[in-house]
Amino acid sequence: MLCKNCGSKNIIKQGWSETKNRRKQIYKCRSCNKKFVESAISFKTYTPQIIYSALITYNLGFTLQESVKIVNKKHKIKLPVSTLHGWLKEFLPLMPNLKFLPEMKKQYQPHNILKHKIFLHNGL
Repeated sequence: MLCKNCGSKNIIKQGWSETKNRRKQIYKCRSCNKKFVESAISFKTYTPQIIYSALITYNLGFTLQESVKIVNKKHKIKLPVSTLHGWLKEFLPLMPNLKFLPEMKKQYQPHNILKHKIFLHNGL
């Protein structure tokens, strides 16, 4: 691991940072005395798994309200609709297929978009 400020390898653990839904390790650089948190997605209250789950659920064709209900039930949290709306705006460049969503909703129901198939290996 390298310091995000100076790039030094001289790093030590310096306690924990706790948010509403997760706990993150705080690191301190001994070279520049800066503290930082190693995180895939910085400055987010919710875990990357919850964000991903919410975006995928919406991407399957559910409305904002339906997506939030599904994610809240699955992860046992209270995610506001406005938060999901903000994530959609933020991560829109990473989801190019959203432009096809209105036409897809006309042809398919959200529960019928993904098909499940069981493949047997050697008849097992």
